[in-house]
Amino acid sequence: MIGLPGETYETVEETRMWMEKVRPDKFGFNIFAPYSGTPIYNNINQYDLTLLPMSDEKSWVKGKDGEHQAYVETNELKAEEILRLFKELFQYYTQLCSWKPGVGTVK
Repeated sequence: MIGLPGETYETVEETRMWMEKVRPDKFGFNIFAPYSGTPIYNNINQYDLTLLPMSDEKSWVKGKDGEHQAYVETNELKAEEILRLFKELFQYYTQLCSWKPGVGTVK
C-alpha cells in the first residue's frame, strides 16, 4: 500500500526493495484511503495525513486501470506524487513478479 500515514520517498523505496527481495507470485497494491468512520478518518489530525475530498462513488475503485485516485497527502508526498509512484511501482512490480492482475495462476 502506498500513501499510509508518514509515507516518504524512503518508505516507498523500502517497499520496492522488499518486493525485489521477496518477489511474490501475486500481490495486492493500492493507494491508502481512510473510510468514513474509521479511527484514522475520525482522528486525521493525529496522523501525518491530509485527507482530500473523496466521493463515495469513486472511493471503492481499487484495481481498475486508469481509475486510481489518491485522496491523501503526507508531509512529504502530495496526492499527485502518490498517484505517480503508484502507477510506476505497480507496473514495475507486475514485471518483476511476472504476474498479470486478473489472469489465472502464475506458472
